[in-house]
Amino acid sequence: MQQTNVKTEERNPRTVDIDLLEAGQIVRLIQSEDFRVPPRLADCGVSDAVARAAAVVAHQLKAGGRLIYAGAGTSGRLAMLDAAEIPPTYGFPADRIAVCLAGGPGAFMQSKEGAEDDRAAGKAAVSDLGVGAGDVLIGVAASGRTPYTIGAVEEARTRGAATVAITSNPGSELGAVAAVAIEVDTGPEVIAGSTRMKAGTAQKLILNTVSTTAMILGGRVYSNLMAGVKPANAKLRQRAAGIVAQATGRDGEEVREALRESGWDLILAILMLKKMVCLAEACRLLEAAGGDLRTALGERERLSGDQLGGGRPGAARRAPAWGGVPGITGAAGLDPVQLNFMRQLLDQAVVEGDIPGAVAAVGTIGGVEFLHVTGHASLRPTVEPMREDTLFDLASLTKVVATTPVAMVFLERGLFRLDDPVAMFLPDFAGDGGEGESQPAGVPEQRRKVRIRHLLTHTSGLPAFERYYKEGLDREAILRRARTAPLVFEPGTQVLYSDLGFMVLEQILEKIGVGRLDQLAHDLVFGPLGMKDTGFCPGPDRAGRAAATEYRADLGRYMKGEVHDENALAMGGVSGHAGLFSTCADLVLYARTLLSDLRGWPVLPSLLSPATVRAMIRPQTPGPNDARGLGWAARGTELSSGGDLLSSSAFGHTGFTGTSLWIDPETGIFAVLLTNRVHLGRENERILRLRPRFHNAIAAAARRSRSTP
Repeated sequence: MQQTNVKTEERNPRTVDIDLLEAGQIVRLIQSEDFRVPPRLADCGVSDAVARAAAVVAHQLKAGGRLIYAGAGTSGRLAMLDAAEIPPTYGFPADRIAVCLAGGPGAFMQSKEGAEDDRAAGKAAVSDLGVGAGDVLIGVAASGRTPYTIGAVEEARTRGAATVAITSNPGSELGAVAAVAIEVDTGPEVIAGSTRMKAGTAQKLILNTVSTTAMILGGRVYSNLMAGVKPANAKLRQRAAGIVAQATGRDGEEVREALRESGWDLILAILMLKKMVCLAEACRLLEAAGGDLRTALGERERLSGDQLGGGRPGAARRAPAWGGVPGITGAAGLDPVQLNFMRQLLDQAVVEGDIPGAVAAVGTIGGVEFLHVTGHASLRPTVEPMREDTLFDLASLTKVVATTPVAMVFLERGLFRLDDPVAMFLPDFAGDGGEGESQPAGVPEQRRKVRIRHLLTHTSGLPAFERYYKEGLDREAILRRARTAPLVFEPGTQVLYSDLGFMVLEQILEKIGVGRLDQLAHDLVFGPLGMKDTGFCPGPDRAGRAAATEYRADLGRYMKGEVHDENALAMGGVSGHAGLFSTCADLVLYARTLLSDLRGWPVLPSLLSPATVRAMIRPQTPGPNDARGLGWAARGTELSSGGDLLSSSAFGHTGFTGTSLWIDPETGIFAVLLTNRVHLGRENERILRLRPRFHNAIAAAARRSRSTP
C-alpha cells in the first residue's frame, strides 16, 4: 500500500517564519500547537481504539504472554521509555517486556537513521525474540510507513501474536497490518517533519494510557493506588507503606509489619490487613481469585453497575467482547498452524480480488482466539483500510441477529405460538390481496394455513423477493404489498428462502410489541447484551467507519453507512429482512451469548433459555440442502456456507453483502466472517467458495477443543 499523503511531514502554515520570532513568541506558538493534541485523542474513535488495545494487552499478559514494543527513532525511544517504566511502577516482571529498536539498544542515545528502512531487520528482531501467539506487540511509528516497524508487526502477526499500531497518519500501512490501529491525526508539526513534537506527545500519551490501563485491568492497581509497585529502595519503601496505609486505614506499625511479613508485596499486605488473615491464607485467597485483589477481598461484587459501565443486573460481570470470562477454563486450543492457514486464506482472497477486505473472529464462550483484519473497507471513491471496528451492513444477518431473537423473546413471554396463523395478527394476510381484486377460490383458505413457524423456516409459500423499490413505494405500502403477496406454493411443502416472509414476520412483531422493529431489537437484544455498535440507520459517526458496499447507478454513489438492500432503503432503512449494521466485536458478543444460553452457563447476561435456543437451532425442514431451524440455517450435506467439517449441530446464516456467522455447539466454537464483497459488484460471487473453505479451516483448527468448564 503506497501512502502518498503523510500529514506529519507537511509544512505547517501556522508556524511559517517561526525563526523570526522572539523566544516568548516561539514558546507560545509551540504551546498553542501542543494544545491541539489532547482533544485529537478523543476524536474519531481514537479513545475506543486505545481501550481495545489496552484490553488486548491485559488479556495477553494475564494469560502469561509478553509485551513487546517495536519502533525506530523517536517512536522507538518513546516505546523503550514506556517499557522501562512498567516494572518499577507496577511490579510487572521485567523479563516479560521487550523492545525491538531499529539499530539496536545503542540507537537510544545515538541515532541510526538508516536502520529504520530495514523491513527484514524488524522481522528478524521479532523472530529472535521468539514472539508467539500468547504475546502482544505494539508497533509505534509517527508516519505509519516505517519499514522496520511494519516488518516487526507483520512478523508478529504471522506468528499469531496480537498486534497494535500507534501512528499519527490515519490510513497508514502500519495501521492496516495491525489488528488494532490507534491512528490520531496530529497534523503538521511546528517544524516540518520533526515528529518528536506533536506526534511524539500523542505517542507518549497513548503509550502511557495503554500500559496503565492494562496494568489496572491486570489487578496491579487497588482503587487508584499503585498496589503492584515493588519497593526496591528506601524511597519506594516509604511510598509502599503510604499506599498500604491509605488502602487499609491501618497505622504505620501494623503496615510495616505486614509488609515485612509479605516480603514487601503490597497486594498481599493489603489483603492480610483488610481480611485480617495470615500470609498463607492471603496467598490462598489471592490464588483462588486468579490474582485479582478486589475479587479476593470480595469487593468487586459490591461495585454498582454504574461504576463498571452500567447496564442491567449482571452486566458488570461481563468481560469485554474480546476478552475471557471468569469461570471458564480451557479455551478452544485452536491449532496455530491452522490459524495461519486461515489468515493466508483471507489475505489471498484480498490479493486475488475475491473480497476488498475482511474482519474475522473465531472463539468460544471464553472469548476470541483468532482475530484477523485484512484488506480495505473502501477502494472507491476513497481508499480506506479495513479496521477491527469497521461497521458492516449485515444484510440478511438482520434476520437472525434482530428479527429472530425478538421473535424468540416474545415466544418465551407467551405472546404467540409458533403455530399461530399469520392471519390471526394480520387479518388482511388472508384477504383479497390488498389490490382491490378478489383472489381465486380457495386462496384465502390456503393463506390461513400459513403459520408463524412457516415464516421463520422459509416454508410459507411467499415469494423470495419482489422489487417494490422500483415502484417508488414507501414503507407502509411495501409492507402491505409483502403481506398480501400471492403464495407460490402450498405452505409447508417446500423451502424457499424469502425476504417477504421476514417482512411479514416483522409486522407481526411490531403489532405484538407495539413499536417498530429497530426499537424492539434495541430494547430486547442489543441494549441488554451491550451490543453498542449494532442497530439500524447508523448516525454520522458510526456511518463514517462503515465498509463501502455497491455502487448505485440510480443514486450516483457507492453505498456507505446506508443499507445496501434496495427495499430496506426504500423502507427508511428498517426491515425484518435487512438493514442492520454491526461490528465484529458485537457479533462475537452475540455468538458467545447464544453458546452460553444454550449450555445454561451463567457467565454472560442471558438472552434466551436453553430450551428456546435448542428449539431455534433444531432443523425443522426435511430438505437435504435446505435444512432450516427457526430463522437459522442448519449445516446441510452439501452447498452449505458452513463448509464440510463443522458438526451436524452447527447453525449459521449469511448476508448478501458478504457477511456470515456460524456457531458449532458440539465443539463450542463460533466464527464471524465480515466482508464487503459487493463493493466489487454483486456479480462477484467468489464469496460462495471462500466461506465454506474458511469454515473448513476453522473446524480443522478446533480439533483440540477443550471448551468445557
